[in-house]
Parts: sequence; C-alpha cells; structure tokens
Amino acid sequence: MKPGRASRTALGTALFRAQHQRVDGARIFADPFAVAIVGEELLARDDAAKLAATARGRNFVAARARLAEDLLAEAVARGVRRYLVLGAGLDTFALRNPYPDLEVIEIDHPDTQADKLARLARAGLPAPRVRYLAVDFACESLADAFARGGLADGAPAFASWLGVSYYLPRESTEATLHALAGIGSAVVLDFYPLRETLSPAHRAMQAVVAERVAAIGEPFVSYYAPADLAELARASGFAETRLYPGAELVARYRGDDSPDALHFAQLLYAA
Repeated sequence: MKPGRASRTALGTALFRAQHQRVDGARIFADPFAVAIVGEELLARDDAAKLAATARGRNFVAARARLAEDLLAEAVARGVRRYLVLGAGLDTFALRNPYPDLEVIEIDHPDTQADKLARLARAGLPAPRVRYLAVDFACESLADAFARGGLADGAPAFASWLGVSYYLPRESTEATLHALAGIGSAVVLDFYPLRETLSPAHRAMQAVVAERVAAIGEPFVSYYAPADLAELARASGFAETRLYPGAELVARYRGDDSPDALHFAQLLYAA
C-alpha cells in the first residue's frame, strides 16, 4: 500500500462483494450495502468476460465473510460483546449489526479509513454504530494501538482479519496473533498455502492472483503450510485452532461442489 492512498485491494474486495450481490444473487453472503459503498460507476465497468474470470474470487470473498459472521454469532451467543474488524477496508457489518449491545471497532490504516468515510458520505448511507481505530503500522504496533484504544481491559472479543495475512511478513502476522491473544480475542483469518503444497493447477491459479496484486503495488509477501500457521497461533497463546479449506467452505455455503471455488485459499480460526 502506497502512502497517502487507500488500499486498492480493499476496494477490490468490496467490488467482489458488490458483484456477488448483483451477479450471483447473494447466494453465499447477503450484503445490502455492498453496492452503495462501491458505487454504480465502478460496477458499470464490469463486462461478462471479467465477471466470468473473477467468479472464483467472488465466491471465496463471500464465503470468508459469511464464515466470519457465523463465527461472530457463535461468539455473541457465548457472551462476547466486542467485535474487532482488522484491516476493515470497506466492510459493511457495522451498518448491518443485528446485535444491539455489540461494540464494533474497525482497525485500519488512516488513509483507508478516510476513503471509507468519504464513500459512506457520498452514498448517503446511515452513520454506522462503530468506533474507528486508525493504525499506521509503520509507526505503531498493534499491541500499542490496542492499549491506546482501550482494548486491553480484559473484555473478551472476537476479531475478523480477512484479506491481510498474505501482504505481511511472517513476523508481523506473529505479532498480530500475540496481540490478539494478549487481549483475550478469538480470531478468524485467511491465508494462502505454500506453493509446494498445491497441485500444478492451483499453483498456476495462485500465481495469476499474485501477479495481479503485485501489478497494483500490493504484492503477496507470505505463504503458510496450514499446520505451520496453526502452530504459530498456538505458540502465540491460542488454545484452539480450526482450519477451513476455501473450496470446502464455498461448497458448503453454495450447497454444491462449487467447481469455481478459489481452491488454494484457506482460513484459520484460533481461540
């Protein structure tokens, strides 16, 4: 991400969510604000070839959002009343929050947060029930940001951290997991597996995605063996870990074998 500019991959994720509503009929994940926050002008640039080529990405982005909010519902049922959205981008949960006593805190780079606030204003969307915590990781650690934001008070939390881990070096991911475990927060995050663990077809698929994000200045940095990332989470202080292969997740939510799933991506839940 370049200084002074909102994350372009955050916008890409939001575009996938909006396309999922229009093109896929919100089959996996319903988000009534996804189109408005992106804007009709950007959606109007879509054509049939582009939409066909990005079906895998749309399905996975929708499935990971659905899983995060399903796991959040389980956390709320256990009594958790604080939801942290790390790398929130243009996430719209705060506009859709069905839990009256759930505190939503969006944590992101100040440039990306400023872009989001501008988009909310332009779209005329209602002010969400949310607290923004801006963090520039070039200047501040997440643990320090948690302390500054009053999140180290012992209140249990649940965090979603989607679309971020592959842009960070391993030590940054480790530090984030330590910080989350330190405040008693469970977390769900997605990641890309090591190239050598993939089939030739999936290697090629992952390489295409990596080339696209590198071309816009936000290259992938880290890949993980699933068992290695789960062990990293346990070493950071989490007692429980669960892995969710992306293809299986999309198939579950679509109710079919989902041949267009983004097969190489996976998610990890740690608590």
